[in-house]
Amino acid sequence: MLFTSIAESRSTIPRTGEVLALAYPDRIAQRRGKGSSAYLLRNGSGVALADPGSLADADFLVIADVDGRAGHSRIFLAAPVDEGDVRRIFADAITRVDLLEWNATAGSVSAARRESLDAIILRESVSRQFDAEAVADVLLAAILEGNGLTLSWSDAATHIAQRIAFVRSTRADWPDVSQGR
Repeated sequence: MLFTSIAESRSTIPRTGEVLALAYPDRIAQRRGKGSSAYLLRNGSGVALADPGSLADADFLVIADVDGRAGHSRIFLAAPVDEGDVRRIFADAITRVDLLEWNATAGSVSAARRESLDAIILRESVSRQFDAEAVADVLLAAILEGNGLTLSWSDAATHIAQRIAFVRSTRADWPDVSQGR
């Protein structure tokens, strides 16, 4: 007897999704949104289920056959795979990065930790740990790009800048302190 019980056989026989993930590692896909039939492949391409059927609740799929159209390909054959299986099978390919960026809408710097399998974001969480120098770099970039963050000049600073601009008009070796720069 190969297995001693049905429970043992279920835990040791690979499921279809796991086998397909090993055969087609580039065709792992993540659902784009709850209830959506659109999926994102590891390479960033979009694919869609024309008739989700039994795959309607699958957050992750392994695509065995697609029509190959550019843009948003139609899925012909796929199997569901659990996120845990994706993490286990592709553990060496999963990247973990800390992100720090200026959010002009919120008017603040946001920090996040992201785990991804190429274009597929497996997890993104808010991070409370960040380097003060990195925050300064992000703020400086936002100021220089004019990305919703400006420095206010006091009347005294504006007066000094005007005086420097006057001297610069006669001596090119003086710095350009104009606010439009």
